[in-house]
Amino acid sequence: MAILLLGGTITPVLSQTSPENNHIIINEIEINPANGSEYVELYNPTSESVDISEWILAPSLSYKEIEIQPNTIIEPMSFWTYQFLSPSLKDFGDT
Repeated sequence: MAILLLGGTITPVLSQTSPENNHIIINEIEINPANGSEYVELYNPTSESVDISEWILAPSLSYKEIEIQPNTIIEPMSFWTYQFLSPSLKDFGDT
């Protein structure tokens, strides 16, 4: 288990229990940009490509759910970023 600190809120983050060659890390989240857009960045720390097609990004305090497009692959040791087109994340309390 890890701890994720967002806007002063300590939230436990449970890792996936899938095999080590098939996991993704939430690497960075921008929830209150001074300029630019909100985004979520995922990281693949493994030596294998991971297909994140049809995964759902769903902030806990928002009605919006974003389904990741088909054929979205994160290559080994690479990042994938979703940039929100309009403010979608709360400045505090989201998990």
